[in-house]
Amino acid sequence: MQKLISQLPKPIPYSTLYIDMDSFFASVEQFCHPELRGKPIGVATGATGGASIVAASIEAKRMGVTGGVKIDSAQRMCPSLIIVNNSPHAYRAIHRQIMTVLQATPCMVEAKSIDEAVLKIPHYIQNKEDVFALIKAIKGSLFNLYNEHIYCSIGVSSNMWLAKMAASHRKPNGVFLLHQNFEQFYAEQSLLALTGINYRMRRRFYTAGILSPLDLYRTSRLFLRRSFGVEGEKWYFRMRGYEVDRRVLVKQSSLSHQITTIPDYPNKIEKITTYLIKIAEVLGKRLRDKGLKARSIYLSLRFEDSSYQIKEFKQVAEFNDSYILSNYLKMLLKKLTITKRVIKISVGVSKVTENWQLDFESYTRDKRKNTVYKLLDALSDKYQSNQASSLKLSNSDHIDLERVGFAGDIIRETSDITNY
Repeated sequence: MQKLISQLPKPIPYSTLYIDMDSFFASVEQFCHPELRGKPIGVATGATGGASIVAASIEAKRMGVTGGVKIDSAQRMCPSLIIVNNSPHAYRAIHRQIMTVLQATPCMVEAKSIDEAVLKIPHYIQNKEDVFALIKAIKGSLFNLYNEHIYCSIGVSSNMWLAKMAASHRKPNGVFLLHQNFEQFYAEQSLLALTGINYRMRRRFYTAGILSPLDLYRTSRLFLRRSFGVEGEKWYFRMRGYEVDRRVLVKQSSLSHQITTIPDYPNKIEKITTYLIKIAEVLGKRLRDKGLKARSIYLSLRFEDSSYQIKEFKQVAEFNDSYILSNYLKMLLKKLTITKRVIKISVGVSKVTENWQLDFESYTRDKRKNTVYKLLDALSDKYQSNQASSLKLSNSDHIDLERVGFAGDIIRETSDITNY
């Protein structure tokens, strides 16, 4: 860290944009379903009252409904609330459209989540006039695509943390510049309002006599270093606009998919197998979409008492075939002891290689089979669904595994993989 601090460049105003899509999941639902526009809606993880709201529309937020609230509680706050199922295919498709808009700018772009991105602005437009022209162009492009139904808030600052804080400051559909008057800004915040500070970290700050963001900002670098180590020193520089949160995106080395088994929580091999077959369809398609094959697989089950069981095959023949993956998962499942209800199933594949690295024999053997999968994948993409599957897999019961989520591979797909 000492080496890093000595190399930190001085903060440059207008060097970073943070794009935060407002009520993204709910806005996408309203865009795709005109009958929902202007109405309070909640995107939920399930249909029962005990399920949680994942995202609320602007109209629902005005009634006090927020993400994480149970459906029963949300409907008491807002009796007219409309509960809708999530549509991950639509969210991902629109995410890619938005990233295409951002990548058309001269900026270095990194997706931070399915509804957030950070843009590093090139030096030749790091001034107020050009940056606000850039913001106007981005918002104009989004308006052309989605009219007023999907929009964003944008923060401008010298590092991504401050830019993210600025983007959250003027929601919805706002723009906020934050590169001076830091004390005034922090005086208006609480510790928990600062990105990266949770209840545990707040307790640690309280113990050290730091009771507010303004206290944290005014605390010396030496005290923060002695009290909280490297992370404390990072807070000193982060709050002053230095970039200490850079990271390097690396090439894909693994893929995973997990699902909470709401609402049935199975404890029978047959039902769990149905989930595994559907997960195999999803992971197989993702491998094929990326031109990858895998050689390692793991299966993890989490039970109702929070205990885990994990089994893996560390080295198998390279594959991206959903049927082969489902058979491997069935074999792994037989190695596990199922005595309690399963609340979460996680599957991962790793040791991935690009298809062009495969030997000629493997390529020839798989060519006809891959043609079939290309057709099924095209149908799934066209109809925004994973319903298309081969007859080998189609005997399983239908389970919708497309829950709200955002995997690291889509971040790599829609970002510039570089250390900028």
